[in-house]
Amino acid sequence: MKSIHSFLSILFGTILIFALLGSISGSAEVFIFGIVSLILLVIYFLPSLIAFSRKCPSALAITALNLFLGWTLFGWVASLVWALRNYNY
Repeated sequence: MKSIHSFLSILFGTILIFALLGSISGSAEVFIFGIVSLILLVIYFLPSLIAFSRKCPSALAITALNLFLGWTLFGWVASLVWALRNYNY
């Protein structure tokens, strides 16, 4: 599970670096594209982030569902509901 968390951190960090490089180079389009991409990725991986933050026992499966079927509205909603499910610990 640490590898998925590391992957998401590297992905978000890379996009943020590209956005910052765009702002340094003076290209407003690159900066805006990077920020919008970062926001959309956070929204896309929101079920996975919720699952990891709540320490769900099936966080890896939720991330797989979110990664492969999250582009469909059904897959994203299903992974969000699964991540928000109340687990009896």
